Amino acid sequence: MNAETNQLSVQDTIIQATIACIEEFGLNGATNRRIAAKAGVNIAAINYYFRSKQALLAMVMEITLDNAFDWDDLTRLPGADALAWCTEIFVDLLKGAKHYPNLTRAHFQEVLIDGNYTTPGARRMQAFLVQLVDELIERGVRKERAQIEQAMAQLGLAFISAAMIPRFFESTFGIDLGDEDQVRTIFGGLVRGVLGGDH
Repeated sequence: MNAETNQLSVQDTIIQATIACIEEFGLNGATNRRIAAKAGVNIAAINYYFRSKQALLAMVMEITLDNAFDWDDLTRLPGADALAWCTEIFVDLLKGAKHYPNLTRAHFQEVLIDGNYTTPGARRMQAFLVQLVDELIERGVRKERAQIEQAMAQLGLAFISAAMIPRFFESTFGIDLGDEDQVRTIFGGLVRGVLGGDH
C-alpha cells in the first residue's frame, strides 16, 4: 500500500467514524476524542488529515448530502409513471433518514434552531426540490409549473416533518415511518393528492 492509498484509507476511516459518532452522540457530542477513538487513530490525526474538526464535519456533511441527493441514483428508482417514481424518491429519502436519524437532524439543525436557511442541507434540499419539479415536467406531469412547485413545497414539508420527528404520529395513529410500505402508502397518497388529476 503506497502512502497516498494509506492516507485515503485513514481519511475514510475518520469520516466513517465521524458519521458513526454523530449517529451515536449527536452532532454536538461528536467530539475529537470520540471520533479518534472510534477510528482507532491518535486525536492529532483529525487535524493532520482535515486541518480542524470543523473542516472534518463540513466534509462529512457534504459527503452525506451528496449520497442522499444523488440524482443519478434517484432517477433510476422504479415507478410506472411520474407519480409512482416521485413516491419512490420520498420513500428512498425517508429510508435514509430513518437509517441515519441524527445525521439527518444535523443537516437541518441550524434551520430548525437558528432559522438559518443558507446551510448546505437547506440549500441542497431546495435545489433538489427544484430539480424534481423540472424532472416531473419532463416526465409528463400535466400541471402548471406553479402548481408543481406548490406540490413540491407540500411534499418537502411532509418529508422534513417525517425525517425530523418520525415517531410523532406513531402513538396517535399507529404510523410507523420505518415501515416502507406505510411510507409508500402515505407518500403515494400525498403525491397523487397534490399532483394527480390531470396526469
